[in-house]
This record gives sequence, structure tokens and C-alpha cells, in this order.
Amino acid sequence: MSRPRWCGAAGLAVVVGLASTGCALRKPAEERLPALRIEHGSFRIQAPVDIHGSILLTERVQLLGHIDAAPIFASEGTTAETVQVLLHDGCYWITAEGFGNVWRVEPQMGTPRATYRAIPLPDPAAGPVRLSRWGGSDRTCVRLDAEHGGPWFVRSTGEIVDACG
Repeated sequence: MSRPRWCGAAGLAVVVGLASTGCALRKPAEERLPALRIEHGSFRIQAPVDIHGSILLTERVQLLGHIDAAPIFASEGTTAETVQVLLHDGCYWITAEGFGNVWRVEPQMGTPRATYRAIPLPDPAAGPVRLSRWGGSDRTCVRLDAEHGGPWFVRSTGEIVDACG
């Protein structure tokens, strides 16, 4: 059974009309819906480092790619065979034995680049630091535990505090 020729054109006109009406009914920026609450997990891995200073994420099933951390190693004045990487709130937090800092690496959407910054450890002599996620549904922090110090908590601003709250 064949359809009348006008049926396809009428259907297209209805779709175009509805689509243009939908655009006209879109709310202005100041009237948009409020932000959604979201809570998501974090995970921590020990990741190998290649001879060029790249952290190899491809060793793990969950991740693909690498982070060129050579500038971080140069700033720390050391190298490492493995580093600790915590993925938390869309950023990578990196540390290794012998580091005086925890590094926050923030991927830049739509590009193969990331910004990064050092967050000095409160007591570099406290020993190697273990990274973990800490907090409840209202606020989370990166928790730093050391062999001989801590715990310390890092807020998303980079501020180190004694309690996450």
C-alpha cells in the first residue's frame, strides 16, 4: 500500500514546526533549571611511569591514555617507577614517594591538555602519602594519610585543612 505523496511533506512540515516552536519556548539563561546534585565515586591506582615521565593509564582496564607528568617530576626533582593516582571530582591527584607535593591535574574539556598545580604537603618529612576520597554527600575532600602525620584534607580550592567539612 502506498502513501499519498503529500504525507511525507506534511510530516516534515510538522516536525520542522515543532522543532522551531521548541526553540522559541526555551527559557532564558537566568530561568534555567537549578544545578543537579551529584555524588560519584573516586578510585585510586598505582600506575607505572615510563622512561619519559609519562604515567601509563593504559595498564588499567578502567582507563585509557597517559598523562605527561615529566614537568611534575622535573619540579619535584625526582623520578619514580610508580605513582599513586586518585581520580576525584573529574581531576587526577598524583603523588609518589619522595614528592613534597600532591599534584592536581585538571583535564581541559575538548582538548588533549590539562592544567596542573602543586599543593605542598603540610609535612614532607611525614613519609609517603596515601590518597583517598573523604566526606559525605554534602562535601568531599581528598584525604592525605602519611606514615608519620596527618590526616590532612584538601578541598577543591587546594586549601589543606584539618577536617573535611
